[in-house]
Amino acid sequence: MGTNYLRIVIALGAAIAALSSTIGAQAEQDCDQLREQVQQLIKQGLASPAALDAIECASSNPQPSDSAVQVTFQKVTLANGDIYEGGWLDGKPHGQGVMNYANGSRYTGDWLNGEFHGIG
Repeated sequence: MGTNYLRIVIALGAAIAALSSTIGAQAEQDCDQLREQVQQLIKQGLASPAALDAIECASSNPQPSDSAVQVTFQKVTLANGDIYEGGWLDGKPHGQGVMNYANGSRYTGDWLNGEFHGIG
């Protein structure tokens, strides 16, 4: 998978998250429809499974949020020579990303709080 493709997938995931946040999924039906559309994008390889986690629906018992979570796109060279490029949250890989290890191996896929997540 090329770097440009990865950037498109990450951008698409961010756009989906922004859209779901903006819309606020006023009705449960709207939320279900949004989830189905995101699942289709995942099946087509155009979005990461993490995009489903970004969908927040209106609830009759909304939970207060301490702060907004913001995943940013970063290119980071670690002290050991590994290079990570992708979603970054709280100082760790999060979302879609690529880790090029100093030993020549590579992991491309989803990350959750700095750990591999899903199929890479």
